[in-house]
Amino acid sequence: MARSAVAAKGDLVPHSVSAETRQRIYDYIASRGEKGATDPEINAALKMDGETSRPRRWELAESGLIKVAGKRDRKATGTTTDLTIWIATSPQEKREMVTALIPLEAGEKKELAQHEKEIDRCSKNLTDSFIEMGYHLAAIRDGRLYRETYGRFADYCQKRWDVKIQYADRLMNSHRIIEHLKSTPTGVLPASERQCRPLTTIRKKEDGKSVIDLEAVGGIWQKVQKTAPKDKDGKPIITAARVTDAVFKHRKGKPSPARKKRKKTTPQLVESILKDVKTLMAQVKQSTKGTALQRQRVDDDLRLCRTRVREACQFLV
Repeated sequence: MARSAVAAKGDLVPHSVSAETRQRIYDYIASRGEKGATDPEINAALKMDGETSRPRRWELAESGLIKVAGKRDRKATGTTTDLTIWIATSPQEKREMVTALIPLEAGEKKELAQHEKEIDRCSKNLTDSFIEMGYHLAAIRDGRLYRETYGRFADYCQKRWDVKIQYADRLMNSHRIIEHLKSTPTGVLPASERQCRPLTTIRKKEDGKSVIDLEAVGGIWQKVQKTAPKDKDGKPIITAARVTDAVFKHRKGKPSPARKKRKKTTPQLVESILKDVKTLMAQVKQSTKGTALQRQRVDDDLRLCRTRVREACQFLV
């Protein structure tokens, strides 16, 4: 496909390194036809690393140029998880996504207005309201209440709330996990979306679809609470990194390989952190001009960066 054709379909920025990378990824996925391609296959064929290819691949997905076609079984790929298969979206499907805007009934319009009012309230203090935010987004998605104005839920999140679909999915998954934990004898609930995020990777097959294994998640969360250090009041001190390690132990019976690798690659770790800090400083300069959700995402990134710095300091003694 010619470069101009991709730009016309997805409104992607031409004549840049990012655009060229996007184009190469799209061309490779399109060349695979119905077989599609996974992230490792894209990286191997185009000689890219994941940090280069994944952002461009997500941009293609958000623009509707590619879509998920299923999963490649972990046994066939030799990986720890099933891999997502991406295929190119046909021009006909692209047109249907844009034109299939169905009017809402009076009751649905009222329901949408109520959910959006709550989302606007939650977005002003997302740290304390991320569970509610996930609930209201899920209600709009499941009821397709966005359909009168937007062809896809991803477009609704991006254009109405300036939230990428990946972050919206994290909020909705966090809500589902916490609602399940509330129904079990749980001492402490996850305090942030970051703590819920590793738990969303625990999956099982249900009716041919990959869904969160809530029973396994409950067991992992109980172990996290038992093994976490306690504060002066006896409450467990839980971090996202500790939850991540518990998830890896559940899968493999050993700690996260990323943590083991850090002990051997301190210079690379420090260099990576410094790069993140520079990026965050640039974001902070712009955050005062952005929306409440943009500022909240920067705050989340800063908290994650502080956690990484603390971990790195353990190996710099």
